[in-house]
Amino acid sequence: MNHRYMVSLEVCSDSLTLADLSLKLGRPPGKTSHDKDQARYNNERFGTTIWQLESNLSEDTPIEKHLENLTVHFQPKEFLQRLPEGCAAYLNIGVLYDTRKILAVGLVLPPEAVEIVNAYRAYLEITCYPTELTDE
Repeated sequence: MNHRYMVSLEVCSDSLTLADLSLKLGRPPGKTSHDKDQARYNNERFGTTIWQLESNLSEDTPIEKHLENLTVHFQPKEFLQRLPEGCAAYLNIGVLYDTRKILAVGLVLPPEAVEIVNAYRAYLEITCYPTELTDE
């Protein structure tokens, strides 16, 4: 396989803590969530608190299924009701691609995927990560 995906719903806040966001959203934070003053891998501090809900599907699952998975765990209507004022929502798609097989990545989202992004009223962030993938 040439591509794998990591998909998450994120809430960013400059003023709330991770505990505050989790309380307001009614769900625990995902494993890559962090407070804004938490130390990063390079000993700098994060500038924003980010609460994340990660898709729990395998990385080789199509993007549309990852997005559908998020809606099962946090329906867009409830999410919008709980989203604290002043916070921004993002749907983050990480694309892992095998540099031994391809040089560039293109990403096509079907209308159903775009509808899910719009249902959350979220920004769409796509980040591509070059790597050497192994077929498992």
